[in-house]
Amino acid sequence: MGSKNLLHNFISHLVLLVISVGLTYYLTPRTYESLYCKYISNCGGGWVDYGPVLWMVASYTFLVTFLFMTFGRAYRYWWIGICLAPILFLILWMTMPPLIYISSFDFSGTALLLGAWGIYILAGLILGTIAHKTLQKLARAFMARLS
Repeated sequence: MGSKNLLHNFISHLVLLVISVGLTYYLTPRTYESLYCKYISNCGGGWVDYGPVLWMVASYTFLVTFLFMTFGRAYRYWWIGICLAPILFLILWMTMPPLIYISSFDFSGTALLLGAWGIYILAGLILGTIAHKTLQKLARAFMARLS
């Protein structure tokens, strides 16, 4: 792989990351009420509502995996892992109990969040693969220019 091709791959993956962050920022407030509150969880009713934050994490996770699987080039799985690693560390850091309470570890919240996060990753991977294969069949010239 030449340095020009490596730089082209890096820039194209960086553009996909910027697009997914921009779409997450744009779509999260617009889809929170209609999708998250209606189908996933009840909104409001608590002192602090973490629903918008959870929805932003879910939409970022889905969009990164979907866009990288659809339009990604070589090393797209590495890029997906690099882009989603901070979310994994954030989930683990926020849900792990402090070390003071070692005798009462309860990982049910962590397991629930990681399971939901895994579902969004799988949905993005599966739908992204389907979109990639569909675009390869329908728009051969466009997909040939991408790869």
